[in-house]
Order: sequence, then structure tokens, then C-alpha cells
Amino acid sequence: MGDTLATDGTRKWLMKVDAANAIEAVFIPEATRGTLCVSSQAGCVLDCAFCSTGKQGFNRNLSTGEIIGQLWLANRSCGARQSRAPSQTW
Repeated sequence: MGDTLATDGTRKWLMKVDAANAIEAVFIPEATRGTLCVSSQAGCVLDCAFCSTGKQGFNRNLSTGEIIGQLWLANRSCGARQSRAPSQTW
């Protein structure tokens, strides 16, 4: 697992979900709110430049537990410092 904090406050978590797949969750702070992006699939067909998940190509859908685990990790890592509930992007 990796945890990266950028100078603008954006925080990325890279998580291994099985022997062949990794996913990311990203928290993007803004002046009046924060946005949490979580993965719902291991890999992706879109290949967006900012997202390492898409570099794998599509492999499988994540389980409910794997998705909730990302929310749990983000809340544990930065939830106490967030004064407002973040919006969530799937």
C-alpha cells in the first residue's frame, strides 16, 4: 500500500486488492468541501492521464467490502481533520 500527500493537500492511497490488482482512492480538498474518489473496479478501460488504475486495463469489479474498505481508510486517515463530509465520486 502507498500513501502520498501532495503540496496542495490532495492525498492518494494505492491499495493492493489481490495478487494481480491494485486500486487507488484519492481525497481532493477544496476551500468549502472535499471530494473522495474511490475505485469500484480493478483496472479501467478509460486510461485517464491522472489515474494509475486505468493503466492496468479492466480486470474485475470490486466487492462491496473492497469499496467500503477505501471509505474506511480515507476516514481513518483524514476524516477527523475534515470539518464537512466529503462528496464521494464513484
